[in-house]
Amino acid sequence: MPLSCYNCGERHKAVSCPHACWLCGQSGHPCTKCTAGDETGVRALFAELAGSEGRVSNSDLRRKLEEWGLPEHRADDVFRAARPKAGAYLTEDEFVAYAMARLRYMRHLFEDMDASGSGSINRHELRAALKVLRLEPTEDDVRAMIAKIDKPSGVGAKVPPNGKIEWHEFRDFMVLVSPTGRFLDFTPLADQWLTVSHEEFAGMGSGRSAAATGPASRNKAYTAINGGFALGFSRFCVAPLERLRMQMIVDSTKYKGTWDCFRSIYRAEGLAGYWRGNTVNMIRIVPQGAVAFVAKDFFKELFGGSSPNSLQLALASMAAGATCMSAIYPLDLARGVAALYKGIGPANVWATVYYATSFWTFDTLKAAYNEHVATDEASKAGPMVGLGIGAVAGIASTTAAFPLELARRKLQMQGTGGRPVQYTGLTDVLVKVSKRRGVLSLFSGLKANLIKSPLGSAIAFWAYETVNKALDVYLPEHMR
Repeated sequence: MPLSCYNCGERHKAVSCPHACWLCGQSGHPCTKCTAGDETGVRALFAELAGSEGRVSNSDLRRKLEEWGLPEHRADDVFRAARPKAGAYLTEDEFVAYAMARLRYMRHLFEDMDASGSGSINRHELRAALKVLRLEPTEDDVRAMIAKIDKPSGVGAKVPPNGKIEWHEFRDFMVLVSPTGRFLDFTPLADQWLTVSHEEFAGMGSGRSAAATGPASRNKAYTAINGGFALGFSRFCVAPLERLRMQMIVDSTKYKGTWDCFRSIYRAEGLAGYWRGNTVNMIRIVPQGAVAFVAKDFFKELFGGSSPNSLQLALASMAAGATCMSAIYPLDLARGVAALYKGIGPANVWATVYYATSFWTFDTLKAAYNEHVATDEASKAGPMVGLGIGAVAGIASTTAAFPLELARRKLQMQGTGGRPVQYTGLTDVLVKVSKRRGVLSLFSGLKANLIKSPLGSAIAFWAYETVNKALDVYLPEHMR
């Protein structure tokens, strides 16, 4: 369904809104790039500050700055710049003259920050602009900064905040906090803006506003939903290969090879046999994907902030793997309550190696692509690049963790279905299997995995990147 139009608040598919611009009342241009209504907008801001008195005092300016959490002393600078002569109040004409004289500088700064030329500054563009100032905001910081000045728009303010900074919002903000409207004055302002937004988001300031906290919590929720969907969709697609993989791991001695196993399943159970047990797999894999992606992002920021290095990324990936496996392990097999976490040690060893290799490989290759191959924001790694990188990550993680996967599955399955108890632990499996059948036997079934796992990993990362891109395009930023 089409999103609500930022100009009129209605839902329509037209690229250009058929209604006149809500800022200036004229047609023929998108409201996001309207400058014709600047004077009208400045007068509206004055009326908001003045209230029923029809004039603005220093205290009026201070109240607005306090609302934004910015230093109130800036009101003194703005007041002096707008009223050169001594006086206790600003008239409307004085305020408008002050603002209009600075519009050219403010517009130039806005257009520099609006790298895409869309007529609004999104969170990626704001973050890039802050990095130029040697500031390192987190994703949550940037969202909180935008939430401070993002406000309803359109006729009658029917359109809710969209998670971006539009020109009229930027203009009204800069008029009150930057006496010059120039970049030089913006530098210390940005530092203070970031600091206050970070403190409010972290709950360290005087109050933690819903505007600041809402997007971040929703962001984690969407990450969980997206991660669960990505792995669930991937597992459904590769279910036949997963069935083949499990048969080769658990009962490899029954078959002459991978192809023989594949034909045996079809002869015994028909086409549906390849999806046998997939419902149970989905019950396990969807929560696994949700926990894995949320945990990865959490540990990345915990260990390395907004720019983790290679070691921090590896540690975060390892921690995410252990967290994920610990959370979903009871779903891995149908067991009694007392045995829910029996064998969690070997499972966590496998998960640490598998997820560390998978996430580290994907994030490292994606970062390398963006740095050395992409030429601009539009050419950075997207879903199709993620498909290829995901396949490489799948090959690396499957190969690195396969002996541990085989060992933990043998530990889980011994004693069930008439199978003898042969092993005392993970190391015992690896040693005995190697002695009995050779070291290469630890990779029995890897061939099937190197067909299934890279494909599954590629589909999972592709689905994850695709949904993320769709959210960026179709979902209002304050809801992400």
